[in-house]
This record gives sequence, C-alpha cells and structure tokens, in this order.
Amino acid sequence: MLQLLTSAPPLTLALWSISIGALVALAVWIRNLYKDPFPFIDGPPTTNLIFGHFPEILREQVGIVYDRWHKQYGPIYKVRGFMGSTRRKPS
Repeated sequence: MLQLLTSAPPLTLALWSISIGALVALAVWIRNLYKDPFPFIDGPPTTNLIFGHFPEILREQVGIVYDRWHKQYGPIYKVRGFMGSTRRKPS
C-alpha cells in the first residue's frame, strides 16, 4: 500500500486528499446537524436543511413569525439557522 502511494502521481494524491477532506467535513456537518445542543427547548420544525427557518421568516412581515412562535412555544424557543446552526430566541 505504501509503495502504491509513493508511486502515484502528485495530482492523484491531491485529489484523494481533497476527497477525503470533503467526506470528513460532510460527516462532521451531518453529525452536528442532528446533534441538538438544546434538547429541552422546543421550537418550530424546519423542512429546509440548508437555510433553516430563514425562508419562512423572510416571507412574512417583520415580527409576525416571531410573535406566532412566541405564542406557540413560549418565551424561549430555538430556531434553525444557516447550515443547521441552532439559536435560542428569547422573546
């Protein structure tokens, strides 16, 4: 195996390194996406894994969505942001 790696062209090694790095980054992102830092805080469900709740927030007037979520989930709830980041939203 070591002889195979040392005899490979540099471009092949670079492509393998980039591919492995991309797979590791994807695995970390997926792990963090499903690992909830606030499991005890409720929040609205999201259908968009990339943009989270931003499309829903931007569709309506300012504050309408937050008021609805405040009435439904209480004074503190969690909102999904870009790339699955989770934020607490105190009202």
